[in-house]
Amino acid sequence: MEEKDEETHRLAELKQYLSQKKEMLEEELEKLNSLISVVDDLLASKSFKTGIEVMKRAEEKTEAEAALQKLELVYKGTKVGEMEVYQTYAKVTPLPELKLSTVISPFEAFLVRKVLEPMRERDVERAAKNELRPDQMFSYDIIEEGGILKYIVVRNFRDRIRLKELANAMSWTFFTMASKKGSVQTGLEESYQA
Repeated sequence: MEEKDEETHRLAELKQYLSQKKEMLEEELEKLNSLISVVDDLLASKSFKTGIEVMKRAEEKTEAEAALQKLELVYKGTKVGEMEVYQTYAKVTPLPELKLSTVISPFEAFLVRKVLEPMRERDVERAAKNELRPDQMFSYDIIEEGGILKYIVVRNFRDRIRLKELANAMSWTFFTMASKKGSVQTGLEESYQA
């Protein structure tokens, strides 16, 4: 009986810790959003453009450079998007007609948590050991508009093996999301094999 009380006490402490940590992270997020707002205001006063406009313009300038490679994202014979590969980044775009929302499974549970985040975390660890410079670390941005996934930018994938892994994971994810929405007609007999 005493063991169960001790375990219950530990779980209660853990829950309290997690709640406090969550609160702290939410406060930090609020502060970061405020700082972004201040920076946007400063940028607007200096150049009459928001930070987002400046970033989009820089992105457009980079995209004006020719993509080194364009890949079709296909799963089970169905095209679900494309990947434009540049020198240091790739832009992955699902087919617009699929109208994929990031709340559709397996976007968050698989693509973000099992593919993108582990790649980012491995690079953070390597940078902490001075095996990588911070500007060489894998990163990604998920761009949505009106709740619909527009594109994903992945930076510093560094090698073709990683790029192929990303293309395969995204093809499967987009196909599965579209299937759940009814946007593609093919059934899902197979699951993604990493």
